Amino acid sequence: MTKTQAFEKFKKEFKKWQHILQLDGYQIYFELIDLKNEYARIIVKEEIKTARVEVDKKSIFDMSKTTAKHEACHLFLGKLNHLAHCRSVGEGEIEQEWEKLSNILEKVL
Repeated sequence: MTKTQAFEKFKKEFKKWQHILQLDGYQIYFELIDLKNEYARIIVKEEIKTARVEVDKKSIFDMSKTTAKHEACHLFLGKLNHLAHCRSVGEGEIEQEWEKLSNILEKVL
């Protein structure tokens, strides 16, 4: 398997979990780059519903489907993380997001 094929496999697995976790409203960008001490990471811009998934060039062959799922889970929890860091959150916003995530997990698990 080539590096390009392994990267395409990672993206396909991520997109599968993006759909399962009902995150189709996000635009995802993927990059194969040099990372230090990480297989992959995700940078989420919740305000504009975009995310960049960065995947380590050296580790792409060692990755399992679990790594793609792990990064999709970060996206899944992204809005809750965003709300937790906001200076002002509307009454009930965190609980509303928490309930939404619980409902999705109930269906998936």
